Amino acid sequence: MTLGRRTGRGRHGGARLVPLLAAALLLAAVAAPGAAADLLGEGAAAFEAGDYDGAAQIWQPLAEDGDAMAQFNMGLLHEAGRGVAEDPAAAAAWYARAALQGVTAAQYNLAVLLQGGHGVPEDGSEALYWLEVAARDGEGAAREQAADAAARLAEALDADEVDAVRARAAAFALRPEEARIEAEDTTLILSQRQVEELQRRLAAHGYDAGPVDGVPGAQTRSAVRRYLADRGLELPAGEHLTQRLLDLVRAP
Repeated sequence: MTLGRRTGRGRHGGARLVPLLAAALLLAAVAAPGAAADLLGEGAAAFEAGDYDGAAQIWQPLAEDGDAMAQFNMGLLHEAGRGVAEDPAAAAAWYARAALQGVTAAQYNLAVLLQGGHGVPEDGSEALYWLEVAARDGEGAAREQAADAAARLAEALDADEVDAVRARAAAFALRPEEARIEAEDTTLILSQRQVEELQRRLAAHGYDAGPVDGVPGAQTRSAVRRYLADRGLELPAGEHLTQRLLDLVRAP
């Protein structure tokens, strides 16, 4: 990951920090094992190909279900306005969820927004807090970048304030989210190839799922809901497309 720098000084002093943008694809590749990791990788491939809508459609359900890497990636998309509305407040909210689960780049990017007052009230102390957490618990280059940024930002704050922030950061504890899908069920989430099969079979049943592209987007999910509704069933909002669903659609 690389860190760019801009010139200029804000109210809290020090060079303005710039988000860790290159982390999206890297973090998408180091998620939990199993189908969730496969989906993150598919989202990363879509992102790399410039299909930001497709990346958002893949990552958002995972992020809503508590996946920290997907939450970070959704923060990046909202901050840049790629595949979703440009919304720094939404970016900050996603970064905050991922930061609490220990994603160093999310902690850093949240600090950037806090320092500049983008989507959240400007707060140098809180920005320093997240930089200190990232510098203490992060790894590799990201940790070094956070430590460097923390040192620069601390110079602009009162010594007592800095001491208080560092004491808070030292007491930081991870707050993992409970995913709505049970661990034993994550292997049942469909891969891209299986989603393509689902789209073909839905079309064969008379339900337009859109292009056969392996992306579980809005049109595909709408077709699934109509298919299930006609059989007295339903797909809860945010629910993943699973092997059980594909088995049902495979039936004549």
